[in-house]
Amino acid sequence: MNHSTIKDHIENWRTQVNRHQKLSPEDINQLEEHLIDQVTALTQAGLDDDEAFLIAVKRLGDLGLVSREFLTGYTQKLWNKLALGAIAARISEFGFTPNKVAALGENIILLANLSWSAVLYTRFLTGRASLGKLQRWQTAYIPVYALWAWIVVIAFPVIFNYQ
Repeated sequence: MNHSTIKDHIENWRTQVNRHQKLSPEDINQLEEHLIDQVTALTQAGLDDDEAFLIAVKRLGDLGLVSREFLTGYTQKLWNKLALGAIAARISEFGFTPNKVAALGENIILLANLSWSAVLYTRFLTGRASLGKLQRWQTAYIPVYALWAWIVVIAFPVIFNYQ
């Protein structure tokens, strides 16, 4: 493996990504680490530097899609945080009601689900995980929603004295 050739390729890739993408420096660093790992694995498997680099970049996928999906997940998390803040403010100002507690619990559940889903989806888009991991996470998370629904329907009337 010719380190100077790979280094040049990666510097050119980084310049292009910085110029055309809306990714933070931390995200670009993470993608670059993944790119280097992929190139190393491919050259160890017998590919020459140019082939290894081209395949590794292709495996990263469409960076425009990656950045859009990352921003979508980030936006959803931000809205959930804002909703949680608004609900918490109302609870602290006006006290607990069944509706407020139910909405707060649902938002916390959604925040956890969307946060981990965004991580898994980003890993899938960058080639570090299979789509199956995201699907298994979503499927395994369904009982959490069911449990919360059960708590709201069965336990809330008792907790809140049937108000």
